[in-house]
Amino acid sequence: MIDKTVVIPKVVIYHNALEKVSGILELAKNGQNHEDSHGIMQGISPWGYYGTLIQVRNYNHDILESDSKEEINQKELLNSLYDSFDDVVMDYISEYKDSGGWPEYIDPEHIDGLGDYKNNQFWNSSWLSFLKYHPRDYVLDNLNRESGDKKRFAMEFHTDYDERFSEIPESKPFITVTAYLNDDYTGGEICFIDEVTGKLYSYKPKAGDITVFPSSAPYWHGVLPAYDSERHLIRTFLMYNYPGDKEVINKYGKQDTDFWTKFKKEKYQELEKTNDPKYMLTLVFLPGEEVNVDEKEYRKVISIKEGPIKVGEE
Repeated sequence: MIDKTVVIPKVVIYHNALEKVSGILELAKNGQNHEDSHGIMQGISPWGYYGTLIQVRNYNHDILESDSKEEINQKELLNSLYDSFDDVVMDYISEYKDSGGWPEYIDPEHIDGLGDYKNNQFWNSSWLSFLKYHPRDYVLDNLNRESGDKKRFAMEFHTDYDERFSEIPESKPFITVTAYLNDDYTGGEICFIDEVTGKLYSYKPKAGDITVFPSSAPYWHGVLPAYDSERHLIRTFLMYNYPGDKEVINKYGKQDTDFWTKFKKEKYQELEKTNDPKYMLTLVFLPGEEVNVDEKEYRKVISIKEGPIKVGEE
């Protein structure tokens, strides 16, 4: 019996779902010392404003490409991680795949293929991302939302799928799966918004927890600041191979990945030029804060009625 908590419909926390947590945490920390690829893990790279990132390519976990101790150790730990991810993902899919409400770009006829997402032309999973939040100072009393200030949160409210590029043929994130490797820090709660009730929920992940939720709107989530220590987590996405809008394909024809990557980059740059940066923000006003902006000028404005409510303490 899997121990899990449903925060809001389709947002699930799987408790103690990750085995070999200490070993995987050590693997994550060791990866911070490598600028170049080592074994099956890539070198460390910046993760935006937040911290650092290490990518791990997908592989057939029954095949060892070498007999080096480093690679064997990596694969033993990552096999365990993949197995844990698969357990919670299959449980999640069995519960929600027929619940409806999925993004419009997904062909309903392809939903049944989710159960075989590792061997399916419509579904796949992204590479693993080992993520580390750097400890940093936060300004907690700055409520100037008009400035687009982002310092109240370690990560502002967002969804993992960007609908502004919905017409492009590419693998799009469908379900977000995140494993938490440590909890020896203060704060760092992940927050979920229930737009139906206007409530905000927060949860302090424990080492070994895995969260699973849809990657697209309206599943807005953010992360509160953490103190005292760095935070380590691992994230992957279930992806849907979208063939692209018919209008776009008719206009540009079939193109390779490089073409669409450039197309997406140029469109993003055009958005930045034509729109004030604040138009690209999602603003969330907490209980007691006055909504003092024109909602039409922002990508999304959400006013929380109640919360944050600590999960398990409601």
